Amino acid sequence: MRRAIYKIPYGLFLIFSFYSCEIINPDEEIPSYIHIDKISLTTNTAQEGSASENITDAWVFINDQFVGGYELPTTFPVLFSGDVNLKVRAGIKNNGATALRVDYSFYKEFEQNIRLYRDSVIELEPVVSYQTDLNFIWLENFDAPTTTLSLTDQSVPFTITNDSLETKEGSGSLKIELTENQDAFYGLSPEMTFPMLGENVYFELDYKGDAFIEVRVLSYLPGNFYEDAQIILFPKQDWNKVYIDLGLAISKYPNATKHQIAILAYNGSNQTNSKVFLDNLKIIYPN
Repeated sequence: MRRAIYKIPYGLFLIFSFYSCEIINPDEEIPSYIHIDKISLTTNTAQEGSASENITDAWVFINDQFVGGYELPTTFPVLFSGDVNLKVRAGIKNNGATALRVDYSFYKEFEQNIRLYRDSVIELEPVVSYQTDLNFIWLENFDAPTTTLSLTDQSVPFTITNDSLETKEGSGSLKIELTENQDAFYGLSPEMTFPMLGENVYFELDYKGDAFIEVRVLSYLPGNFYEDAQIILFPKQDWNKVYIDLGLAISKYPNATKHQIAILAYNGSNQTNSKVFLDNLKIIYPN
């Protein structure tokens, strides 16, 4: 159990010192405050891959009552005091979109019994883990001598970089270099089957670089196949993690016998040379 830290916020002290007679009615309830700086992830590395995360929000419940969703870091008031049960769900930007903020159902919620004091702040450090009923059908962290990512005939090659300035974590990350004459990368995941259509399927990946990245889903039907674009990721100079929701794409063709995930990289209209780095690729769905 993590130790709770209680503080009286200095700003609140000033406010109540100068304006308490005007803004506080003696009959009004004085709130308690909760501060959450970040939510961390822990994993079983062998089975679940990296603990890399991009948790942006906290969805908070007290005594099973939803009190709000908050962008991290955050300090927020609650009209509770004394001993309470706190639950926090980790929120993400679905498909990397700021407007599509959801609690990530593949992470367990954090739960802790805490004591709240009116007009005081409790600081929490939630840690979450993956749900136990998930299938990690593809894990690729580029730390092994070989990789499960394959190339098409039209793709530029890639390398595995061990340069600490280029890797996300571990011993290696995938490095793609594009030029004016070799300006397109096209990589493919292993072939996969998803027995439960309509379920959540997510593709997690870390990336950075100055080229564009596109993710597609290939669906193979008897005698035919379809290739559907899912998302285009704009250049990022620093490492970024994205959670791509593939559920609708996987369910789009009920007669499909298998699927692959395609990762493309290409220069922008005014670019002649660029680099892209990838790490911690995961395809996850409920088991």
